[in-house]
Amino acid sequence: MPPEDSCNNIAQGNLCRTQHGQCLPLDCASISDQATCGWENKTHPLPHCAWQPAAGECVDFGGDCTRLHAQEPCLRLEAYGVCRWDSESGSCASGRGNPMTADVDCAGWPDRTLGTMDHHLHILLANVRTWNQTSPAVGLAKVLARIIAPEANPITPQQIFQYWEANIVGAPLYPAGVKMLIGNFAELFGTPLGSQLQAWCKSRGWPLVWALGTGTGGDGMGMGGQQTAALYFNRSLDPLVLAAAGTNISLPSDAAAAFQDLWRAVETARAQAPPPPPPSPGHPPSRGGPVLPLPAVMKAWAALPAALGVESLSARACSAGAQCVGVRMVDRDCVCTGQTGRTK
Repeated sequence: MPPEDSCNNIAQGNLCRTQHGQCLPLDCASISDQATCGWENKTHPLPHCAWQPAAGECVDFGGDCTRLHAQEPCLRLEAYGVCRWDSESGSCASGRGNPMTADVDCAGWPDRTLGTMDHHLHILLANVRTWNQTSPAVGLAKVLARIIAPEANPITPQQIFQYWEANIVGAPLYPAGVKMLIGNFAELFGTPLGSQLQAWCKSRGWPLVWALGTGTGGDGMGMGGQQTAALYFNRSLDPLVLAAAGTNISLPSDAAAAFQDLWRAVETARAQAPPPPPPSPGHPPSRGGPVLPLPAVMKAWAALPAALGVESLSARACSAGAQCVGVRMVDRDCVCTGQTGRTK
């Protein structure tokens, strides 16, 4: 019998699953729980199966969305970008509404060699090939261009999900292992939950920076949650938290006052905003409160004091990188904890 990983590797065309220690042909009808059926299966998605909530059973629809005649199972698959419900025709159609579920080529990373913080050049091309780029050379060029000059190279919604994610081998120390926190500007700035975030950072001595993200608190589908290019924006220091974090920099006296004025203005705007619409299937509601329209969010973001702007930390940007959280845009100084003076 092949190893379980080989048996379950649906992405490589092996339509089998492990059951009671045996590798058996995939049979959707034999699956009795929703968490294992179809795209609900987070470990090994089964693209030919779909959970029918009304009947409480898993059925084989062959990956053909048009064979799903009910709205409920179609909407469940729409959350994974597999199908989409056409309200005008009342039918289920194929469509990848969510770029996170774009096709991948598992053979693009054949030897599964991992990378480390110091040694990862060998997985650059593997990452491009895995995401099924038409031309690996073009894909690699886009990655390097984004690293070298991110502000001049917007990325597509699909590329947002092609990031690298660190899988830490071990348990990170808490709270000493936390370098900083990043707040979602669109969702949390000017909200009670945002104030709680500030208080938490102060109590722990963690720097807090704000990031614009999609501008709507969305799921990463470009600006405003749309299928548009994702622009690059830097982060902004929170001056109300900075002093408690013990960083090496001092800010102009009016920076904190301007930040607080903007906080109150956004707070007022949120109070006057209409309630958000119900979340779509598979997407959680806003955590911070009413989300402002994208133009209002962009206007507020642009009003943040320039002295607070920081670039995300890149390799060898600061000599004390382990203690630093970014590079100030106004003077190129590193922002570090437990440090004094210029640290570049």
